[in-house]
Amino acid sequence: MPAYKLIIFDWDGTLMDSQARIVACLQCAAEEMQLPSLAENTLKNVIGLCLNEAVLSLYPQLKADQVRHFADRYRYHFITANDTPSGLFTNVRHMLQQLIDKGFMLALAKGKARRGLEPVLLETGLNTLFHASRCPMKPPLGLIRRY
Repeated sequence: MPAYKLIIFDWDGTLMDSQARIVACLQCAAEEMQLPSLAENTLKNVIGLCLNEAVLSLYPQLKADQVRHFADRYRYHFITANDTPSGLFTNVRHMLQQLIDKGFMLALAKGKARRGLEPVLLETGLNTLFHASRCPMKPPLGLIRRY
């Protein structure tokens, strides 16, 4: 058995190919707020940042209330309105199961809110494979959510 027992994964871009959906939702939020359209590569470059940081990186001229509004619109599209497909990368489920079978515990560390993670874990059926997860918003950073 290796010296370590826990493997921590990121979600977007590591286990799930959600890049197209994230970009589409950023574009929708920007369009709703009548902000300038940005190049797809510019939008891709903020994937992995927390949402407020991503918005400010894309649109540094926005005031705090505008950033919150943009983030709310993005979340609405990502969780409810957008149907751009996101799927697991090839063989992810098999690889995770192999790690569990070898005695590893698995966890997720995600830079985005939990409310975006939980539905996709349930949809993919991977919720039972992870021992714990950490997200920057609710629950507080000191707490770990067990699946």
